[in-house]
Amino acid sequence: MRLLILLLTVLAIAASAAPSHEIHLAPSPEIEPATVGRNYVVALHVDDQRARSYLGRPRQDEGGSGIIFTEQDVAEVVGSAVAEAFGQRGFRIRTGADIEEPRTLQVRLIGLERTHEGREFRAEAILEVVATNAHGEPDRRYRSRYRARYAEERPLDTPALSERLINRALSEAVSHMALDDGLADFLISR
Repeated sequence: MRLLILLLTVLAIAASAAPSHEIHLAPSPEIEPATVGRNYVVALHVDDQRARSYLGRPRQDEGGSGIIFTEQDVAEVVGSAVAEAFGQRGFRIRTGADIEEPRTLQVRLIGLERTHEGREFRAEAILEVVATNAHGEPDRRYRSRYRARYAEERPLDTPALSERLINRALSEAVSHMALDDGLADFLISR
């Protein structure tokens, strides 16, 4: 029995001490269906403007070369989440580099990072939006920043923890944007 406990302890420590870990981004903003968007078409463009491409460093690799990363196109993931959230609010979202519509959302991913201090692990997502509406006031822009933080206290750092924290923070930032009544009002103005 002691051998089994020792073996499990060694495996747990070895698993948590991996220098890098990959996560899967799958934000899921919680938006109640609504008709606020009046079925208006909005072009969506997303730019990843983070200072670095990785998402943080594992606690066990402090000062080392280990990183928290994803192989996914982060701008594409954010774009899908934004499109889904605004679709739930009653907008029809069109994406693509060549898409031009009178109403546009230019979303900038400014930050997406998982950090830690002691046993507390935190994730933060920062999105900026610049919206235009040629039907409303063509020379006016709606600008806002949406920040979400999420934290948990845990004894071990794992890829699953990083994934959960980052997806939660990103989901909340996208939800804040989609539920911004000022932004919705700007997009539907004529």
